[in-house]
Amino acid sequence: MSAILKAATRLISGVLILAVSMGAKAHVVLKEATAQPRSYYVATFRVPHGCGVSPTIALRVTIPPEILIAKPMPKPGWHIKMTDESLPQPVTGEHKILTGRTAEITWSGGPLPSDYFDEFSIMVFLPARTGPLYFPTVQVCEEGEIRWVDVPSEGKTIKDMPFPAPTVTLVPVPGSNEHKE
Repeated sequence: MSAILKAATRLISGVLILAVSMGAKAHVVLKEATAQPRSYYVATFRVPHGCGVSPTIALRVTIPPEILIAKPMPKPGWHIKMTDESLPQPVTGEHKILTGRTAEITWSGGPLPSDYFDEFSIMVFLPARTGPLYFPTVQVCEEGEIRWVDVPSEGKTIKDMPFPAPTVTLVPVPGSNEHKE
């Protein structure tokens, strides 16, 4: 097969994978849709399918900048890579002074066949505010990827997004006087 024909075949496969994935309407989502501010939360990302028929081989989650503590749960058969970044100023944590944070967590390996679903978990400490908190996520497959990174602009909702980022809504403790920050 010529190089041009191979490239064209890959391009067509990628477009078909994207079309099938969009038609499925199954998104990478968080298992628990709400949580309370200033609490530990296990963000469990449900991966319902691959990219069309192509198996998932990696899941890359961007940790919102407001989250200073993030710890991934190991998964048999998958490797974890944590990408850290320095904080502009040290912050007092529960047990120590924090000078950096985990900005991104990637699981790679698998593979997770498209006919199955799986869950990937991160324990985080949530910020002291209410409202939505977005975790842009990239699902990498043997052929192609799906970028679950859409965040609504003002006047829109996550339901208006074709590839919505997994979201948890921080809700006040019942009876508290908490407000959005």
